[in-house]
Amino acid sequence: MQELSLDDRIEQLSAIEAFPPLPGFAGHAQARDPVGYVRAAADGPAWWAGQARQRLDWPTPFSTVLDESNPPFCTWFADGVLGALQNQTSPREKENTS
Repeated sequence: MQELSLDDRIEQLSAIEAFPPLPGFAGHAQARDPVGYVRAAADGPAWWAGQARQRLDWPTPFSTVLDESNPPFCTWFADGVLGALQNQTSPREKENTS
């Protein structure tokens, strides 16, 4: 079998629409509800905003979810400030300390 050039391999991979995760990797996913995938596909920024608000502590909440004003350089949650120390704690640890 002949090796493909890098350009040919990139072209080949670009034609593939989806790369499903390996079962072992998928088994550790936190988002497992198929409805979530449908919602994310319908309105990605709104879905990610909900995830960010639900899963992370924001001492200064974001007001802008996605800034696409300088493509291809997009910025997510740019005006928000994360609580790095608070966000290092797992949800189970938070439940046990509340």
